[in-house]
Amino acid sequence: MKIKNNFLRTTIGFISLILLFSSCSPKIFRYEVERSSKTGAADTYLTKVWLTTNRVNETKLTDSAVRLAVHGIIFRGVTADGAQPALGGKKAFELEKTHKKFFDEFFDKNTGRYHEFAQSIGDGIQASDRIRLRDAPRFRNRFKVGFDVSIKVRALREYLEQQGVIEKFGAPF
Repeated sequence: MKIKNNFLRTTIGFISLILLFSSCSPKIFRYEVERSSKTGAADTYLTKVWLTTNRVNETKLTDSAVRLAVHGIIFRGVTADGAQPALGGKKAFELEKTHKKFFDEFFDKNTGRYHEFAQSIGDGIQASDRIRLRDAPRFRNRFKVGFDVSIKVRALREYLEQQGVIEKFGAPF
């Protein structure tokens, strides 16, 4: 009887661990924002956001892609054809530190205002936008996943200017 109880406890413990780890949020290791080949409305960037992650959970990654697209526009700029500099200008890397409280609230997953300036477009992750990384042993369980995100750049820039986070466009140096 004692052996059955130990086996049952061990089995339940393993099942609990499996369920715990399978429900964890995907970890994002890095991201890139590039200009999409698609065209959008005036004052809007259509971007492709590439996330390197350990799990492909479309629902959780879509919100992260939108948040990171806005983050990339403000702090990194857009790469590839039609590259655009960061909205934060030459000192974009300092903005996040000097306006930490503002950006913590702005990028909050539940109440952040970044949702007003970006949205995911398309019907989920396309097969061509899901790449399993197998080149190096450290990438064994990693994926590169692409999302199309539309960003209202002009509205975002104007909002950041009104909040005093970035200098007004055309302001003297």
